[in-house]
Amino acid sequence: MKKLIPFIIMLLVLAGVVVGINVLQDKMDSTSGSPSVMFSATDRKGMPYTESVFSENKITMINLWEPWCGPCVSEMPGIQRLYSTYKDKGLMVIGVYTTDNMEFQVSQVLRDAGVTYPVILDDTSFSRFRTGSVPTTFFVDSKGQVIDMKKSTSRSGQPVVVGSRSYEDWEAMIKPYLK
Repeated sequence: MKKLIPFIIMLLVLAGVVVGINVLQDKMDSTSGSPSVMFSATDRKGMPYTESVFSENKITMINLWEPWCGPCVSEMPGIQRLYSTYKDKGLMVIGVYTTDNMEFQVSQVLRDAGVTYPVILDDTSFSRFRTGSVPTTFFVDSKGQVIDMKKSTSRSGQPVVVGSRSYEDWEAMIKPYLK
């Protein structure tokens, strides 16, 4: 038993070092200045978008949706209203969908909702934010860091908002970041 005590102490010290390194690495990643979300895509109008869009805005709302999703479609007018109201105050909205064989339906949904914010077809850039449910939304600050709205998490542990929300709900979430 006495021979095991130094071994146990050594294991505890080693575990502490590993945990300390992981905490330090997480802290360095979140303060390194490099964006935690990186992507390169073209919207439906042919305009290129990358993570550089984050630095141009105080907060960017990325809404993952699909044209066959009723709650996604029903919240779009509220998201458009949010974008129209706050785009000049530092809000950017980007809609992201993955169903590439429904372009006609996507066009119809966007037209019916009066969407003017950029909408892109995802090529897996945002897959770590997917939850298996749509709509799923997440927010990114001007440094490209994901903002934890304390709502839910994706399969990979990313902070997201799952489900549709009203204009008022979205507005309450973004207002503190637009001051």
